[in-house]
Amino acid sequence: MKIKYLFIITGVVFFISGLIGLFLPPSQLAIYGIEVSSGALYMTQWEGLASLVIGILAFLFRNVNDLIAQKVMSFSMIIYLLGGLIISIMGTLNKQNNELGWVAAAFCLLLMIGYISFLFGKNKKAK
Repeated sequence: MKIKYLFIITGVVFFISGLIGLFLPPSQLAIYGIEVSSGALYMTQWEGLASLVIGILAFLFRNVNDLIAQKVMSFSMIIYLLGGLIISIMGTLNKQNNELGWVAAAFCLLLMIGYISFLFGKNKKAK
């Protein structure tokens, strides 16, 4: 898969998730079966803001043709997605959220595989 399409997929999914978390935090919490509290609402909005920014950055990066910049952004996405993977797995195993946590973990893992394959694959020029 071209890195451009990976950035587009990342951008769209995180942008939508970010909007939901930022403006509809009770809905975001309900999706994952998390009890609504003032602290959970507050932190969900912060998570929504972070996801929104990641989504915007990834989407804007779709047309960057500089190989070094693409690799730096890919490395950053791997770190972000690794954190998301760990949080999703721990939250699901500890019953802090419902089984949809596995879907979030799988999504993070799939995107990570894409970015890792780009980062460590044979890239002779920017795509």
